[in-house]
Amino acid sequence: MMFKLSTSTLLLILIVVQIFLDCIAKPVCDPCRSPYGEKRSTLEAIPKLDARTVYNPRIISPGANTEWVVGSTVSVTWDTSDIPSDATNTNGKVVLGYLQGNSENEHLCKFYTLADGFDIHQGEVHVDVPRVTPRKDYIIVLFGDSGNRSARFTISSF
Repeated sequence: MMFKLSTSTLLLILIVVQIFLDCIAKPVCDPCRSPYGEKRSTLEAIPKLDARTVYNPRIISPGANTEWVVGSTVSVTWDTSDIPSDATNTNGKVVLGYLQGNSENEHLCKFYTLADGFDIHQGEVHVDVPRVTPRKDYIIVLFGDSGNRSARFTISSF
């Protein structure tokens, strides 16, 4: 039985084969190679990171009994009493997400950055509730030195 292959199908097959052959020919990934091509030990391949103080602020609001209404302006608040003096990044960002069932996947909505570029020392930022599907399992995540998420809360329409 003969098969007719289109040019694009044949090209795709050749690309996949080339990638496979490259993997066989180069069993050591590029980050594990020195600039001169010889293999380095795994520990040498790991970049050195500066020590950091990690701060996870406790989200106060929204809480478990909070209900936001689409189109309203609301406050997101967090505890600032334990911000370490050597916190390395105090530039904050609040992102909307949701938890589904018992999953820990935060389903962060990359299109719904609610606030960005504020100082986490403020302890509060005002945000506009976006036009989203009403549900009872929304969360917000506060990024700064680290990330922390709120309890599940509700967003309803009008």
